[in-house]
Amino acid sequence: MLDDEKATQWLDVTYTHWLFGCDYTSNLRKPTKEIVLQMRLAVDNESFAKAEQYMERLKSLSTRFSQNQAGASREYSYELAETLVECGCAAYRMGEKLTALQLFDDAAKKYTGKDHCRATALWMLGSVQWQFQTKLDDAIVSWESSYEIFCTLLKNCNRPENAAWYRYWVEKMRFALDGSITRDYQAPPPQEDWPLWDNLLKPPKPNMDETTSANHARQNPTADVFQAFSVYASIPAGGFSTSPHPLTWMEMEQVLIDGVPHNVFNLNQGRVVRLGDNEHYVAVKVKGDSMNKKKIDDGDYVLLRVQQVAENGDIVAAEKDGKFPDNEESTLKQFFRRDGKVYLEPQSSNVAHQPFIFTNENSLHICGVAIAVLKKQAN
Repeated sequence: MLDDEKATQWLDVTYTHWLFGCDYTSNLRKPTKEIVLQMRLAVDNESFAKAEQYMERLKSLSTRFSQNQAGASREYSYELAETLVECGCAAYRMGEKLTALQLFDDAAKKYTGKDHCRATALWMLGSVQWQFQTKLDDAIVSWESSYEIFCTLLKNCNRPENAAWYRYWVEKMRFALDGSITRDYQAPPPQEDWPLWDNLLKPPKPNMDETTSANHARQNPTADVFQAFSVYASIPAGGFSTSPHPLTWMEMEQVLIDGVPHNVFNLNQGRVVRLGDNEHYVAVKVKGDSMNKKKIDDGDYVLLRVQQVAENGDIVAAEKDGKFPDNEESTLKQFFRRDGKVYLEPQSSNVAHQPFIFTNENSLHICGVAIAVLKKQAN
């Protein structure tokens, strides 16, 4: 059987890197997302009874949302599936493996039509099944199914950088699956070896002798893009027809701030920064070098998704009751919660910057989470 340590490692890989480290964004509404954060915090603090209460609320809330989808945004069509994954991870961390097994199984079924996420949920399911002597054959089926889906995604992948990602993990999955069948259980490769979902292959430098139309050439091949505004199928200008469905998204490589072009750079993995239809965003100009290790430099703008909660590792805009030691009313720092305290940590090459530590979380107010940085286009 797969030991608990290796299973936990595989679950960490699939959750952080396969599910949310790729070109996929969360499908959770804001109320659901906030309950998820509270559930994670309860598990971190080993308040398992409270975590189970949050888990039941999540399952009930997501089920009710899914039953009331008429006219709802397609943005949340996989909210129930993602909620089940979150609850499965929480149940596993609390030692409730049978519950986790059922939740991952349900999540895989709910991800119908979203093959990458379905394959991820199946691999998570198999990681739990391997720990039960009576479910080893079930685990083989789950992992083999996940592997076959990734093989199909690799075969049909049009972007070479994403194909390279699938090619890497298909090889590791086959190796792990073959080893597990012979009871030689394999841990996932170390994180420093994981490929990034995007930018594995650098785009070729343009040939200045070619006469490619400037209207179709990327102006800055190293920049990322905003993805916003659904592009729908055609609609008749005369009579009525059924409601059109979105086919794709409008993408923008550049924005103007006071008439000055700025390029977009994602602060998360991938080159696409998706802007949710029902979320609010603001751009704020950065002053200082306290976050320059995150490529956020003095004079840049950060795009903030307005929200009042944050997860470990988020780059946040925060205010406190009273002023910070540098006499500023707000700050941009990386957020961490450890040992009952909240840390706002600089990520800077300037050692003069020190973290802010809060023992009373109520004195700190999250204003937003940074999702992209906007840099003035070089001349």
